[in-house]
Amino acid sequence: MCSPPTPENLNKMLEAYEQYPVSGYALVEEGPLAYAQSRHVFPGVTAKMFEWWFTWHPIESERYMLWFPYAHIHNSVKDPKRLADTSLSYGERLYGNPNHITEYIGNMFLDGLINFDDPSAYGIKPELLKKKGFTFNASGIITPFDEPDTPLVLMIHLARDTPDGLEMINRYWIGTHLSFDRFKQFPNGAKRSAALIEKMKMDKVALENFAYEMALHDMTEFTCLGQFLADIHGEYADKA
Repeated sequence: MCSPPTPENLNKMLEAYEQYPVSGYALVEEGPLAYAQSRHVFPGVTAKMFEWWFTWHPIESERYMLWFPYAHIHNSVKDPKRLADTSLSYGERLYGNPNHITEYIGNMFLDGLINFDDPSAYGIKPELLKKKGFTFNASGIITPFDEPDTPLVLMIHLARDTPDGLEMINRYWIGTHLSFDRFKQFPNGAKRSAALIEKMKMDKVALENFAYEMALHDMTEFTCLGQFLADIHGEYADKA
């Protein structure tokens, strides 16, 4: 799928996600905008393990570094007390509680904020998620740390439990598009992101390279995580 991330296209993607290649990247004609995607299956891993991971690893940067050694440098969360509060639901702990990340995407250093939210915030229909069996979500909008009102990446992470293990689909739209104006948290998002892309001198070549590196980064970090998540969950999930 190399279409812009309008609500209509997001729902089309989810409806027919099995038809898309396992991984890939491309430029999107409307933009300037680039796109990367992946699909993973994690034997022995469940959606609940992934929820635990996304509420556990931001508490200490060393945990984030385990996910992708050498590329992941730092992660912290705006309200660690809320993130660690097990009396709250997963969404109450994570959504509206930005992660501050520093990492390398290829040779590009990213200092950003991930603003996680419910998929419906981006236009994905809850009934479609239910139909497809997706129960895990870690979708969000990435902004530069020094420009927290400016969307740079729309990131979709959705997963469901299957007999073969957790199945996850990941999608990234990098750059700018008119549809970015619909994000309530980011008024004038399209205008702001267009100005940012211009300031960063991100032409089509640079955006396509970013998407290529994002696709590689995604496949590496999630392959790595899938290899140890069940074990580390078994060792630490019941500890304070």
